[in-house]
Amino acid sequence: AFVPSQSLVTHHDAKIIAGHRWALSASTEEDQAAAAPSTPAPQFNGKTILPMRVVTPGLRGHKVAAVYAILNSQYKKKTGGDGWEHCEHVGVTRDLDGALAAHSAAHGKKAVANLRALSFSFP
Repeated sequence: AFVPSQSLVTHHDAKIIAGHRWALSASTEEDQAAAAPSTPAPQFNGKTILPMRVVTPGLRGHKVAAVYAILNSQYKKKTGGDGWEHCEHVGVTRDLDGALAAHSAAHGKKAVANLRALSFSFP
């Protein structure tokens, strides 16, 4: 007969539930490890100008804090100089990938063609 003051979970059931809880936490840790990027986050020295087609694949899955400058498609490495005459935007971000995606969506690929960035660690 059912007595409201008695627990419905037996000692045996508690062991099974505890085992499932461990299994669930283990699978969550495995899922997190699988979702983590396998490559280290890129670092930028602030001197090198890179095309967006080279930068964006390396940033996927990483949050890189950086001071950055976006240069348009008129910048050509062969012409010399430091490229500031082709600068479209200068900014600071905690998520360089997200910032570049937003700029590209708002202004197009011709205006967001190259990147100069100086990355830094952020807690």
